[in-house]
Amino acid sequence: MVDRPPKGFLETEWEKDFDVILDPEILFPDWKAFVFKHDIVEACTAVKGRALQHILDSGAEKVIYLDPDIAVFHPLDHIAEKLDTASVILTPHQVDPNSSAVDFMDNEQISLKYGIYNLGFIAVKNDAIGNAVAAWWNDCLYRACYDSIEDGIFTDQKYCDLIPCLFDNVYIERHPGYNVASWNISQRNVKIGQDGKIAVNDDLLRFYHFTKINSDGEGMTRRFAAGNYAVFEIWNWYKRRLRTLEVPGIPNRYWHYGQLEDGTPIPKSIRLFFRNNLSLMNYENPFSVGQGSFASNYRLKGHQKFGRATRVPAEHKVACVIHAFYPELLDEMFSELANYKGKLKLFLTTPADKVGHVQTALKRYKFDAEVIVTANHGRDVLPFLTVLKKIDPEEFSLILKLHTKRSKHLDNGEKWRRELLACFIKPDELSAAVRIFNDRPDVGILGPAGHNVSMEGYMGSNETHLNALKARMGVGDLKISKLGFIAGSIFMARPAALQALSDLNLQSREFEHEASQTDGTIAHAIERAWTFSAAARLLKVATKPIDTRGGSLHIEEAAVASYDFAPRSHDIAAE
Repeated sequence: MVDRPPKGFLETEWEKDFDVILDPEILFPDWKAFVFKHDIVEACTAVKGRALQHILDSGAEKVIYLDPDIAVFHPLDHIAEKLDTASVILTPHQVDPNSSAVDFMDNEQISLKYGIYNLGFIAVKNDAIGNAVAAWWNDCLYRACYDSIEDGIFTDQKYCDLIPCLFDNVYIERHPGYNVASWNISQRNVKIGQDGKIAVNDDLLRFYHFTKINSDGEGMTRRFAAGNYAVFEIWNWYKRRLRTLEVPGIPNRYWHYGQLEDGTPIPKSIRLFFRNNLSLMNYENPFSVGQGSFASNYRLKGHQKFGRATRVPAEHKVACVIHAFYPELLDEMFSELANYKGKLKLFLTTPADKVGHVQTALKRYKFDAEVIVTANHGRDVLPFLTVLKKIDPEEFSLILKLHTKRSKHLDNGEKWRRELLACFIKPDELSAAVRIFNDRPDVGILGPAGHNVSMEGYMGSNETHLNALKARMGVGDLKISKLGFIAGSIFMARPAALQALSDLNLQSREFEHEASQTDGTIAHAIERAWTFSAAARLLKVATKPIDTRGGSLHIEEAAVASYDFAPRSHDIAAE
C-alpha cells in the first residue's frame, strides 16, 4: 500500500497467500498529499492505525501486527490466548535493568527517547477498548506520524507510551522470548538446543526482531551479544533466508514515493516545507510536474533547485554549534565571534560536569546562546548530530560547526586548532564565508584552505564504517577517487548539505566507547561522510582562504594530497 512496483516488475505470486490492499486511496482518500508529507519510515508507520481499524471493521476477532523484519520461531499461541482477557498487548524495549552506565545510556535512556514499547509488535482484540485504541492511534498517526524527537514524537511508536495511561485492560508482555532485538540482547541469553529449539533465558524464543539488518542493528548486536554465538547463528540464518527470497529487478533503495513523477528525488526538507504549510494541502497530487503543479509553482524542477533557493537570503542567520569538551578554550572563540555583525546564535554542547564552566564563559558576552548537556560519547560528532535536529533550516541559512579541539596525540595540535578556527571565527572571515555561499549556490560545505584532504589518501581505518554510511544515504555507488573531506571537523555548511546524514538518525549506541581512539571509529567515518551527505544533494565541498584580508575570495574544490596533521593511509598500514 505504501509503495508501487518499479517499471517492469510484475511479481504477484506472493499475493495468493494474503488478503492484499494495494490501493491506498481505499483507506486514505487524500493519499498523495498525505504520503508526500512523510519519508519512507514515517509513511510505512503512518498507515498502521487506519489499517488496524480496517481489519477490525472487517470482522477479525484478534489482530497481531508484526514488523516485516521479524521472524517467528515458535507459535504465538500465548498471545492469542491472552487476548481472550486482554484488549491490547504491548512489548517493552526493556524488561530488565542494565547495570553499567553505558548500557543504561544505550538502552533505558534511548527507550525514553524513542518509546517505551516497541511497535514492531502490537496485538489487539476486537472489543470496545481495542477499537477505541485503534481509533485513537489512527487519529494520532494521521495528524503527525513523524520522526520529530524534539516535539515528543517518534513515528507511530512514542504515542503508545500513553496507551496504558489512557485505556484499561492493557497487558504488558515481559516474556524474554518476545521481541528479542539489539536493544535488549544484553539481557537475553540465547541458546540453540540439540533438538533445534531456540531458548531465551530458558524460555522458548517466540520471535526475533532483526532491526536494521546489515547496518547499525547488526553492529549493536555484535557489541551487546559478545560471545553469545547462538545469536549470530540466528542472524546468519536470517540473512541466508533473505537472499533466497530476493526478487530480481528491484532497484537498490527503491521507493515509488521517493521521487516526483519525472524522477526528481524529493529531499526531506521539501517534505517538511510541504507539511508545515497548510495552504499547500490544496495540491491533491504534489508529485505531479505539469503546469500549475506544486513542483512548477515552487520552481522545483531540478534536483539542485528542489526546495527553497539555495542562495543565502539577505537576512541570513548562522547557527554556530560548538562542542565544548575543553571549555577553557571557549574565550578564544567568543572574543572573536562577539564582534560579528550578522545574525548568529550559539548552540553549545558539553558534558554535565562542564556546564558551569561554559555558563561562566558565556557571562562575559551577550550571545543568543543555548547550552545542551550531552554525554562524553561520540566525540564532537554525536553532540553535533543531536543539535542538528533542533536547527530549523527555515530560520538558519548556514551552520558553523566548531569544537574546542586539543588533539593531544599530535605535537602540532595547537597549531591545527588555531588554523582551523581562524578561517571562521574572525568577524571578517565569517562574513567572507557567508558571501561565498551567496555567490556559489553549488557549494554545500566550506572548510579552511589546505584542509580539504584526499579521501583516498587519508581513508585510514574508516572504510567499512564509511561504506555503510554511504549505502544508507543512497550514495553507495559514489566513488571516493578525487573526493576530499574537511579534516579537523570544523566547517561551515548549508543545512541541505548535512540533511542526508542527519536523516540517518544515528543513535548513541552506534558510537564506540571513548578510549582515546585516533582513527577507525564511526565518528571518524562521519568526518568523511559529510562529503557524501552533500553529494546526495548534488552539493560540493570546497575551501576558502584562511585569511581573506588580501581581498581574495577564491575557493578551491580540489583535495590536497599531503596533510601535515594526519598520516596517509599507507603510512598507517605500515606501522
